[in-house]
Amino acid sequence: MKTQSRIITQLPGQVDQSAELLFFPLAHGLDAAIADVLAVMPIGDANGLCLDQLAHASPTILKQVYAGLLTVDPLRDMCRVFQSLAELGVGGVCNLPSTAVFEGVFGRAMDSSDVSFRLELEAFRDAFASIDGRKLDTRIFCYSLAQGLMAIEIGLRQIVLHPGDGIGKSDNYVTSISASLNEMARQLKLAGAEQVLVYSHPTIKERLTLSTEVIDGKVVFDGR
Repeated sequence: MKTQSRIITQLPGQVDQSAELLFFPLAHGLDAAIADVLAVMPIGDANGLCLDQLAHASPTILKQVYAGLLTVDPLRDMCRVFQSLAELGVGGVCNLPSTAVFEGVFGRAMDSSDVSFRLELEAFRDAFASIDGRKLDTRIFCYSLAQGLMAIEIGLRQIVLHPGDGIGKSDNYVTSISASLNEMARQLKLAGAEQVLVYSHPTIKERLTLSTEVIDGKVVFDGR
């Protein structure tokens, strides 16, 4: 299975055609496990940090970069953010950081404060509608089948499945997670997903058994 994407925290000095680059500067200097926690925390001016660094990148590098955005940022007009990214010429956008981990009772509480996964996805859709002449590509990180189906329903059809933290987990647990990821990918493809990737979490990446029939590739964390 070919690695399709890398999560990076610094922009490269030259074009790298080997993978898509998901740009998450908020995680710079952190190891993968800590960065993984930060990726599900709507914290700091993540969007401002991302925009500032992309504004100084070369056009050739920007074409392969997916800007990591927190679309439920209450302090920014996200339509303007997306318009700025389109004008810069980035290859696409992804939901890093995200609210995806907030589910169940806590997720419902977040809904009332305008910070929820559905609102996050709808912000992508609404911002795309406001961009003149160009629609940005997407990579949407999801923690469950329900989230993936929600993304597809909203019109976001390129999904990255997150397997969760595998620290201290047994081989039997990883086998079960692998089977779940394969089944989720199958159902997402049936529901209309154009591409399904799996985040290769550093704690279990060597132990995952993924079906190339339904999973199109992996996303790895590269702290550069």
